[in-house]
Amino acid sequence: MNRSPLLSIIIPTKNRQYTAVFAVDSVLSIPSDNLEVIVQDCSDDDSLRQILNSKYSKDTRLKYFHSHQNPSMNENWSTAIANTQGKFVYGIGDDDAVLPAIIEVAEWMDSKNIDAVVPLKVQYIWSDAYLGTFSNSRLTLPANFTGNIYKIDLEKEYNRKLRSCGFGYTTNLPNLYHGFISRRILELHKNKIGVYFNGTSLDVYAAFTIPLYLEHLYYIEYPISIWGACGKSNSNRVVSKKSQDHFKEFKNYKKVVSLPNAFNAEVSVTETTMKALEDTGKSDLIPTMDLSLLYAKCASFEASKLFHFYKDYKVHKNPGNINRDYFVAFRKFMKGKIKQRIVNAMTKLLFPILPNAQYYVERITGNKKPICNNISECLDYIESYQKDNNIKIQFDSELAVLQTPKEIWE
Repeated sequence: MNRSPLLSIIIPTKNRQYTAVFAVDSVLSIPSDNLEVIVQDCSDDDSLRQILNSKYSKDTRLKYFHSHQNPSMNENWSTAIANTQGKFVYGIGDDDAVLPAIIEVAEWMDSKNIDAVVPLKVQYIWSDAYLGTFSNSRLTLPANFTGNIYKIDLEKEYNRKLRSCGFGYTTNLPNLYHGFISRRILELHKNKIGVYFNGTSLDVYAAFTIPLYLEHLYYIEYPISIWGACGKSNSNRVVSKKSQDHFKEFKNYKKVVSLPNAFNAEVSVTETTMKALEDTGKSDLIPTMDLSLLYAKCASFEASKLFHFYKDYKVHKNPGNINRDYFVAFRKFMKGKIKQRIVNAMTKLLFPILPNAQYYVERITGNKKPICNNISECLDYIESYQKDNNIKIQFDSELAVLQTPKEIWE
C-alpha cells in the first residue's frame, strides 16, 4: 500500500490468540485497499505473529507489532494509535469483529468532513464467558433497526452522562472503542495533554474528552462491529467479581478520596470521568456529579455494605445532593437488577420448552438471540438478516436529532 489508508482499525491484544484471529479475519476479509489493521500485541509471546503470517503474509494491510514489556491497557492502545496511518481510527477488542459496512461509513465521513460516528451496539458472548448463563454462545442483535443516521445533541448528552457520574457513556458519546474518530482529533488531544488516555478506563476517558474537540456527532442505527466478551475479557472480569485485577495494571493509580472504597467498574468509570474533566479544564463540573448514584450502585453489588457506603456518601456527597438521594438510587438499581434477573430466568426457561422460543424472547427483550459457535457465525447471521430484510444505511436521508429515552440512573 503506497498511499495512506482512509481507515485504521486497531486491535490491541493480550494472550487471546484464539479470538484475536477471528477479529483480524473480519477486517482482512473486507475487499478494500483503503483500510489497514493494526494488531498491537502485548502477549507473553508473539505466537500470534506466526498464526497471522501463515494466513496473511502477502496482505500488506496487516501491521503486526509485539511488545516485550507489560504495558497497561491505556499504554497498549496508545501505541496502537501511534502506529496508525489512516485518516479515521476505529478500535475493537481482540474478542470482537467488524462488518463490511465499516469502510462505507468511513468513506461517507470523508465525503462529509465528519470527525466522529457511533454505531448501533451488537454483542456476542463467547462460550467461555459468563459460564452457566443463558447468554453463552449467543449473539444479541436488536430486533428492529433501520439504517437511519441521526444527529446527536452532543452538549446535552455530555452533561447528562456527566451528572450521572459517567454512567451510560457507551451510548451517544464519541468513542474510539467501537466508534469512528478522526486521527486529527486524537492528535489534538495528545498535543494538548501529552497522552491519548488517562484514568483507568480508556473508553470512558475518550467519551469525556473527545466532545471538547467536536462540532458534531452522528449515530448510525446499523451494526458496524460486534462487541465480544470472552472468558478473559474485562467484562467477564466484572461479572466474575475480579475487577480489582484491572486496577493492578495501573502502577500509578491513586484512589480518589471522595469515591467509594471499592475496586469495580463503576468506580473506574467515575474516577476516569473526573480525570477527563481535570485534563480538559472542566474541573468546576465535578461538583455537579451525582455521587449518590455511584455509592448506591456499589451498594447494589454488595448489599451487606448498604450502610457502610451510606456513611461514606454522607461525608463526600456533592452540593445539591441530600442523604435521601442515596436510598432512592439504591432502590432503583435493586429494582432494575431484580427485573433483569426475572427476564434472564424467563428466557432461560422458555428456550428448552417452547418450539417458537425465539419469538417470545424477542417479545420480552426486544432482541434476537441466536446461538453462534463463534463470532464469524455472528457476522454471517447479521449479514443474512440485513439482506433478507433489505436493511441498508441511509446515507442520503435527512438527518433528524436522535431522541434518547430516560435511563435507569436518571
